Amino acid sequence: ESPPGSPGTFVAPVAAGAAAVELVRDGRTFDRVDRDGVPRVQVTGPRAGIRVTERGRLDVRWAASDPERDVLQATVDYSSDDGRTWQTIATGPSTGRVTVRGDSLFGSRRARVRVTVNDGFSEATVRSGSFRVDGRRPDVRITSPARGTLLQAGIPVRLAAVVLDARGAPLDGRAVRWFAGRRPLGSGAQLTTRLPSGRVTLRAVARDGVGETRTVTKRVTVAPNRLRLLRLEAPRTVARGARSVTVTVASSWPARLRAAGRSHRISSRARRITLRLPRRPATGPVRVPFVATPRPGATGRVSGRIEVHRGPAPARP
Repeated sequence: ESPPGSPGTFVAPVAAGAAAVELVRDGRTFDRVDRDGVPRVQVTGPRAGIRVTERGRLDVRWAASDPERDVLQATVDYSSDDGRTWQTIATGPSTGRVTVRGDSLFGSRRARVRVTVNDGFSEATVRSGSFRVDGRRPDVRITSPARGTLLQAGIPVRLAAVVLDARGAPLDGRAVRWFAGRRPLGSGAQLTTRLPSGRVTLRAVARDGVGETRTVTKRVTVAPNRLRLLRLEAPRTVARGARSVTVTVASSWPARLRAAGRSHRISSRARRITLRLPRRPATGPVRVPFVATPRPGATGRVSGRIEVHRGPAPARP
């Protein structure tokens, strides 16, 4: 207890070899505690090898005694790293039992508890065997795409999630993986990708350093992309007797362009392709019909014709 007139509790370290502790003020001794027998403690639970689930409970039990039957105080610590560091989860009178919710603990494949009892002078400490705690899983929240965002197949979309482990530290990189249904999209808390058309279930899967995982989903509607030719450039004229023409083509979606009896792959990246020209007419305007058909994920076909002038360019009006 504190000396008269002194509020609070007086706490001082006790040397390991001390035989007694006296509380003295102004030469007057207010209290004295002599070292006596050391208390004993034994952990009876949890058993080594058990598994504590996130929704379960960790039941810590111990048996403690003191030779002089002093009142014992107990401190219960938890370690998620096999005893390298400890976190106090309970302290108070030694009742022999403490129950802790599984979702309040850090997950671990080699967890331990440590129980320390103290008679006011001496203390005894014992550790449990290792066990597994599923513990609190990562916290995951998809923030992008936001509700109401217009999504279109083939158009880049930004995926983003706030992902925290049980300690509140952010997870990123390979710890966060994205899927569209079963199709993998990539990894990272933020990702730019393309989505297929239709009703798509986005999945963000987070895995922390001890192997705990959490999956969240978000249903989005992705409108089909309508095929468009972004670029179709041909020379205005070709030489008299020219048998082919080189054109530059780019499309909004991967597609096949069929012209002059041949098929060519086209995409958003501009590509130069060579088309055969008909033999007739020998001079004047020459027309090459074409049809572009999109690969799955887009709709619509684009048809038209490429026109060049064979021979000298016609005079401008």
